[in-house]
Amino acid sequence: MAWGEERQVVPLQYELGGLFLGTAELELKPTAPRGVKLPPLKEPLFFSWKFVDGKRLFVLAKEGEEFVLYVDTDGDNDLTDEQPFRPQLGWRNVLGPIPITLRFNDQTIIRNFLVIVNTEGEIPVLTLQSADQWTGMLLWEGKPMTVVVKDADCDGLIGKGDWLQLGDHSLLAVGKIGINGRFFRHRVEPTGKELILEPMQVQTADLRFQGERLGISVERKNERWWLEGEGGELKAPIGSFYLLKVDIYRKDTKGRLWNLSATSFGEPPNLRILKQGTTLNLEPLRINLQWDEEGDKLIFSLDITTANGMDVVMLLVNEKRPPAPKLRLTTPDGKVIAERQFHYG
Repeated sequence: MAWGEERQVVPLQYELGGLFLGTAELELKPTAPRGVKLPPLKEPLFFSWKFVDGKRLFVLAKEGEEFVLYVDTDGDNDLTDEQPFRPQLGWRNVLGPIPITLRFNDQTIIRNFLVIVNTEGEIPVLTLQSADQWTGMLLWEGKPMTVVVKDADCDGLIGKGDWLQLGDHSLLAVGKIGINGRFFRHRVEPTGKELILEPMQVQTADLRFQGERLGISVERKNERWWLEGEGGELKAPIGSFYLLKVDIYRKDTKGRLWNLSATSFGEPPNLRILKQGTTLNLEPLRINLQWDEEGDKLIFSLDITTANGMDVVMLLVNEKRPPAPKLRLTTPDGKVIAERQFHYG
């Protein structure tokens, strides 16, 4: 058995701005909703987004050579009393911040959002992004750890789909965490006023790995865990999980520290933590070469996957990218036709 230690309640302070994470594409509507009041508009397009207390209307219209946006910020189906939002100098496609008044559990709260307008296609695409964040400071093993919370799913509240940064750890705002055998469940209060961590009793086994440090994100039955371990062993809850992310550090024979991060973009592999322990096998890594024809050109791409099918999204050595690989094309008898350098991206 492994235990956490003490319960912590971390007060969070609201801030406008900070990191902009998570976007939501607004739903294009063929017409305005019935009964809505509109100001005079030129060639309006109607969009909708569902916040915690219901849907709100966004209307994009032409104004000379530019565009203007009206938003039903208070949810009264009346845009004639709303102030329009226009592109700002240096931010031609970004509108806002836009204050949205929401109601939750008999409370009135205001959340700020940016609207990003993409006019490259035939019909503009509008995406929503939270302009709010909540910050605080947590004590972990007697050391301060910065806390940052973002409304990543843009519904106006903090819940399972939102983002929590604990120091260097990127987590969901509601979940469970285990670091070096200490286990907590964590959740952010829906309006963002505090982070709550509660110690847990967990039946654990060892997940063995080759390296100095390992972090993994796993999930089972809508239960998301972030787990970390050092020195070749990670304490993990016993059971079957989906493996969503891996972040591993390992030194080579020259003392260089390599860091590999891999993610499951498709069907995640299974990870069974047995009572007698389990070994995490990521090797051998597979290098996949692909090409496409583009006119009279061949476009080559290279990606790396782990032995269990995860996509490698980052590979660093001593916190820097290793030299990019080269591609050499030869005839069957070995004559070099071309040699090109790959580029990251």
